[in-house]
Amino acid sequence: MDSDFASLRLCVRSIRMLAILHGSEELQLLPEGAAFDAQRGLLFVSDLHLGKTAVFRDAGLALPEGPDDRILTRLTELTAKTAAKALVVVGDVFHAKSPGTQQVVEKLAKHRGDVKWLVVPGNHDKRVPWADWLPGAEILEEDERVGPWCVRHFPPDEPVEPTLCGHLHPGIALGAARQRKVKLPCFWQRRGALVLPAFGDFTGLKMIAREAEDRVWVTINGQVAEVPRRA
Repeated sequence: MDSDFASLRLCVRSIRMLAILHGSEELQLLPEGAAFDAQRGLLFVSDLHLGKTAVFRDAGLALPEGPDDRILTRLTELTAKTAAKALVVVGDVFHAKSPGTQQVVEKLAKHRGDVKWLVVPGNHDKRVPWADWLPGAEILEEDERVGPWCVRHFPPDEPVEPTLCGHLHPGIALGAARQRKVKLPCFWQRRGALVLPAFGDFTGLKMIAREAEDRVWVTINGQVAEVPRRA
């Protein structure tokens, strides 16, 4: 895999994403697949899809347990690492409501700690009983502001202010024309909005259709790398 990465000719800049600014505001892109407003202690993630394997097991498919534990452990470690004051999830905390999801809810309760949760419900969250599954969380509407940032689940067609969103599970295929392509999740800045990668492990990728003015970042070897426009 290292040889594949070496062929990508990626330009490593830093973990700081300076493209989406609001006055002097700065947002950091983290190699864990999250964005962080260090000034306010706001940690942004998207598309956890907790309980997805439980939904499939309830439907009779023999899938192993594990993704939810990994997701929650990574999330707990990241909130501790950043000392975040609030976790903002821009959609799809859960995958669906099913009998097996209750175990996931119990696991989530053990991992939440003292960090405040703010949630923009996604299309998979429509039937979530928030008061029971995520008590104390603040449920936001699409296009509400958190600090200087507009938050929503679905990417906007024409954002009018710096926007953080999810839903797409964006990915990009990298490599020379005749080489094996490497498909990676990515941060995708398009038309003033930053589309976050899916934080969940069992989500899949949607390959982006990159336009000339878009910017794209991937994580390689624990660093955030900006992908040149012709990569």
